Amino acid sequence: MKIPLNDENKLATDRTDFGAKNDKINERFLNERKELLFDEKAVITSYFESAVKCWRINQPTVIIIENQGLTDEHCAMLCNFLMDRNMINELNLRRNKITNKGAAVIADLIVNHDKQITKLDITRNKITDEGAKTILIALKKVVRIRDLQVQYGNCLAPQTAIDLYLEVRANENIQRNFTEA
Repeated sequence: MKIPLNDENKLATDRTDFGAKNDKINERFLNERKELLFDEKAVITSYFESAVKCWRINQPTVIIIENQGLTDEHCAMLCNFLMDRNMINELNLRRNKITNKGAAVIADLIVNHDKQITKLDITRNKITDEGAKTILIALKKVVRIRDLQVQYGNCLAPQTAIDLYLEVRANENIQRNFTEA
């Protein structure tokens, strides 16, 4: 379920009014993934702290913040909010202004403070080999990341992109073949 912004660039606040009329719809809503998606015309950086408060209320399982001009400071604020909450499965920060510093914050979140994220998209930012290698080290410590998009639009050497790809494939194989005792 997507929770979009309304025409006035404010977060849509009524997320379950349709569910009160029909129990089947309400049940489906609870079982679906909840996406928090920002319109590209919205200027989220202007009210980023308010957006974080909205996430506390809506508890999305997917956060998509594409092409919003997010910086490393915004990334740190987001990761600080997500710390130890284990609430999202997917984090999409595509087409922003995140650098190696932001990549390091995301890597720290993945390794030390989150147990749920399986999909990460940080393509088309300002991440170089240094930041990508920080993400690679994080991938080697956790096996739950099954989908990583970082190689496009960032300044990565071909070997770094290959190493990231191979590590994600290794994570998929471990998860596919692992059985609990």
